[in-house]
Amino acid sequence: MRFRIPLIVLAFLVVLAPQCQATLIQDAELVFQASEVLKSSYYNPAALNWPKLYNGALNGMATDLKNRNVEFASEKIKDDASKEEAEKVFKDEFKKARDAIKDQQGIPKHLLEFSAVRYLLMTVDDSHTSFMDPEVYRDFNQRFKEGSYSGIGVIIKKLEDNFYYLIDVFPNGPASKAGLKPYDQILEINGEAVPNDMEKIRGKVRGPKGTEVELTLERKGEKVKAKIKRGDITRPLTKEEVLISDNKKLGYFQLHGFEFGIDKKIAVFIKMAEQQGVKGLILDLRGNRGGYITTLYDILKFFLPKGTQTFVLKSNAGAINYQIASSPITDLPLVVLIDEDSRSASEVFAAVIQEQERGKIVGVQSHGSVSVGQVHE
Repeated sequence: MRFRIPLIVLAFLVVLAPQCQATLIQDAELVFQASEVLKSSYYNPAALNWPKLYNGALNGMATDLKNRNVEFASEKIKDDASKEEAEKVFKDEFKKARDAIKDQQGIPKHLLEFSAVRYLLMTVDDSHTSFMDPEVYRDFNQRFKEGSYSGIGVIIKKLEDNFYYLIDVFPNGPASKAGLKPYDQILEINGEAVPNDMEKIRGKVRGPKGTEVELTLERKGEKVKAKIKRGDITRPLTKEEVLISDNKKLGYFQLHGFEFGIDKKIAVFIKMAEQQGVKGLILDLRGNRGGYITTLYDILKFFLPKGTQTFVLKSNAGAINYQIASSPITDLPLVVLIDEDSRSASEVFAAVIQEQERGKIVGVQSHGSVSVGQVHE
């Protein structure tokens, strides 16, 4: 089956830095800036119900204030109000909320702004649209842009429901030093049965540097307990080697994410592999959770002829055609490996290679989550 995927901008994250807040506290301008980002960036702005969104923001503020023992009852914005009318009511109610906490102790400086933006975006009811406060954004930058985080240094894979195992243990990481090995099955985390949810497992395994996590594992039919002290982890983004199969050399490149600069590593590897006389290339995208669209395009350029139409990025601002503008760097046969954890950019890569008949796709059906995210600071 061959197919072409048009990419549609579905996702964006509104990110707010503390230093930009000082002049915005009194009149909720921060919330209005977020709404303008939403209006200009959302893939279907006509579907945005502004009275509902601002009522959601007010309800969220009331909930967060109640959790801090502060009573705040806001006026409901009429369902048929225009965006401007909704904003006027919201501004007045925001000032009332600000007055309600002005003499309260222990209220975070930006509680109202962050609550309002968070709940406004939650009310959009789109899992791809969300808010990150500065702390979460810093963690996002570490894990996604820099490839580093605090944890134990493993890659976990799901075989089937309630069966999670280690597919990789990073050399010299905390898990490796504690004796964990690839293919260990995770049975318990801190004495509790492993949840049947990958994100929850990651959340339990990761944690602040210096803290410990205890894992109960099964290895070759035996139970093994290990206490691992978490540390700073730099995720190995690639793994490359030359394999020999039936007396033929094959270049193997495993790619965990389409991060900035990875294309240069792939180009160097392709050149080295060709010099060693490989007869084909294997690009392993199993477990690849996506990455930057520019990196995706830069890697596609290595394999496709000049002038090839790869994909189209569509948003409410228009369409961008990603067409190959240079000659490929290799014509070696290509095989792309994918699995159910191949997501987003990795799925687009496989689709384009298949559509252009440039290589073979081997594996199982991928995750099916193709979208492009925009981060607004």
